[in-house]
Amino acid sequence: MEIKAIITDLDHTLLDEKKRVSDRTLEALKKCRTMEIEIIPATGRNLLGLKECRKLLPLVRYAILANGAEIIDLRENKWIKRELLSPLLAAEVLETAAPYPFLYDVFADGTGKSEDRFLSRLEDYGIEPEICGMIRKTREAVDDVIEYVRRQAAGIEKINLYFSDRRVKEEVRVLLESRGDIAVTSSLHNNLELTNKRADKGNAVQWLANFLEIPLSQVMVFGDSENDAAMISLPAFSVAVENAADVIKEKADYVTASNERAGVALALERFVTGR
Repeated sequence: MEIKAIITDLDHTLLDEKKRVSDRTLEALKKCRTMEIEIIPATGRNLLGLKECRKLLPLVRYAILANGAEIIDLRENKWIKRELLSPLLAAEVLETAAPYPFLYDVFADGTGKSEDRFLSRLEDYGIEPEICGMIRKTREAVDDVIEYVRRQAAGIEKINLYFSDRRVKEEVRVLLESRGDIAVTSSLHNNLELTNKRADKGNAVQWLANFLEIPLSQVMVFGDSENDAAMISLPAFSVAVENAADVIKEKADYVTASNERAGVALALERFVTGR
């Protein structure tokens, strides 16, 4: 199998549950780079969140961020593609859902913004301790998120909503999907992630593969969650980790071991690098 690009989700896929890259995974990725294979994260994180993966960064030039809303060239330190929510639309969406009980934050200009009243209550919404820690590291508190959104002339990368009640999550999902002007997906049992309706990981992978002049048949993608479905469905070689959602495992060409057992490394060793 000839592979020229490895495109992988981070949380619950490449990273273990403590948000670490295992030594075995890092070694497999380094071997891919010696073979001149691009290593491309495709994540729901923003740029600041990507930079938390310090061991990974030396291997990466291009990254897909905010579920495909942005693609960055890290070497040149510039965005090469962006599909953002307009400030007016983002503020309207938050106001539409405001009667429901949830926490929220937004991504803009590579960083996250939230409010102290939300950041102090993350654990009350069933968010895992490691994710709470990452959220607090990568979000800055502002007085009023909606007012902040209205002032962002460049646009909003992504809106994250967190729920303590799954029934409320599903009600809000139906409400937001009925609008037809935003993309709605999820990567956790208790969250929704909102982006420009043209922004998803599948569209971003296709665009970047074309930009790099790499046919999809020479692309290998890894994922675990609903927000990975669009890229797992592409005519690339798709791999789900064992801990992935059932729908992702059903769509994938191959199911590897879980993220806790270095599943990405095992698949790379089997299909790309050898042991």
